[in-house]
This record gives sequence, C-alpha cells and structure tokens, in this order.
Amino acid sequence: IHPGIVENLLWHYTKEGDLVVDPFAGGGITIDICNAWGRRVLAYDIDPRREGIQKNNLAEGYPLECGNANLVILDPPYWNMVAEDYSDDGAASYDFVQFVEFLRRVAQVTMDTLAVGGHAAFIIMKQHYRLPQGVPMIDWPHIWYTFFTAAGGTPVGRFYNMWPTSIWQPYHVTNAKLEKKVLPIMGEL
Repeated sequence: IHPGIVENLLWHYTKEGDLVVDPFAGGGITIDICNAWGRRVLAYDIDPRREGIQKNNLAEGYPLECGNANLVILDPPYWNMVAEDYSDDGAASYDFVQFVEFLRRVAQVTMDTLAVGGHAAFIIMKQHYRLPQGVPMIDWPHIWYTFFTAAGGTPVGRFYNMWPTSIWQPYHVTNAKLEKKVLPIMGEL
C-alpha cells in the first residue's frame, strides 16, 4: 500500500494513541507511518518479512489483541492475478469460490474486531484477466463493499487510487496483449 494512502487514512480516521491493525502488512509501511504519527499498530502477515510483523493467517481470524481497533487497513492478495508473488498457502492460491468466501469472512471478522466508531479501509482492484471461463471481469471492490455492508459496515466513501504501471511484470503485459485484455492500474479504496 502506498504510504500516502496510509497517511490519509490516519489523518481522517484516527487520532494519536489509536490502535491501527494491518493484517496484510507486507513490507511494513503501516508500521513505519503509525510509529511516526503516534498510533499504536499491530501488523500481521501470513509470511512476515521484517521485524514488527507477526505471523497470522487472516483466514483463521484476528488475534485477540486486535479487538477494539480504531482502524483496520486491508490490502489483501489478489486472487490468482499475481499468485506467483504470494505465499503458496495464502488466499491468492485459493480457487474462485474459496477466495470469495475468504473475502466474505474477512469482512465479517474485521467488523467484529473494530471498536465502536472504528473504521475499516480496504484497497482492491477489478480483475480483467485470469478469469473463470465466460467471465469478462470481476468487480472485487463491489463484491467486498457488499460483504462489508452485509457485515454491518456503513460506507463513508469510495476512492480511486492509481497504481504505477510497474506493478505489472513483462509476462503480464505479453499475456494481456495476446488475450486482448486490459491490465488495470486503478484500485479502489
């Protein structure tokens, strides 16, 4: 997740001393920014890559210490789009039905983890390739938005985030050209 997104989320939805949880911590950007901004932070990943990130598979829920989080920031792996870049036992390796259920469960356990008045922010993009037969596009932002509202969330906004074109590897570009598919560079928050 881009540092500017984390800073904006902290500015708008937290105050000093609040608890921020990042269950897909990746490289740990959220840790660094929360420390600089005076927020308490708990960071997790299925494959921790640095100090300060604890091992946790969100498919099994949040650790108890995450309860009453003021802000949960979710930047999940993408279903099969770049599965090669993720842990072999993570959600990116699930089949389609398992991945949809994973997103539904994450929405529910996230809402259960939030403090009263807390916020969940998620960023995910639409999928235009590596799709099930006969499916032209998967609108992951809309699907997840629906799961969060079904879990009791109240939307406060939908924002668009431009990704750098460098997120795509040469093999992605080659395959997209051959399949006449668009490679998305826009995520939704």
